[in-house]
Amino acid sequence: MFLKGISVNFLSAILGMLSVILFVQLFYSKEVLPLKLFLFVVLFINIFVMLETDSIQGPIIFIIGGSFSALCFAWSRKKRLTMAVLSLLLLPMYAGGIFGLFNQGPLSRIVYQASNVFRADYMSAAWKTFLANFATGVGHDSFDGWYRTERGF
Repeated sequence: MFLKGISVNFLSAILGMLSVILFVQLFYSKEVLPLKLFLFVVLFINIFVMLETDSIQGPIIFIIGGSFSALCFAWSRKKRLTMAVLSLLLLPMYAGGIFGLFNQGPLSRIVYQASNVFRADYMSAAWKTFLANFATGVGHDSFDGWYRTERGF
């Protein structure tokens, strides 16, 4: 497989973020047709590779980022009806995704992974380290020691 040695979760997440940028450029910019065609082809390839990784992170990032950018575009154009419809559609989707992260609700089988608990612990320890060293920071060379201190048992 050509992805050997690359974390598929990382690759999928990066492609998801890049796809959001391509989506915004493709649909919300006033570029010329040849450039839009190129952006469409690159977006199509990104989505194909993202789906081939079998990682859920990229598609979720793309869906959230694309829908949020559509909402922001409607807001910037002051299209209130579009904003209301998008908000009514997106709010349950976002809420379902958040509940799914905690293994609750209908999206839990898609979104939930056992590693979510470990990731929450990592983020909690990093946040505590940040707060404990707000003014000075810890740097990458001593974060390991602080992380072990703040994470607890």
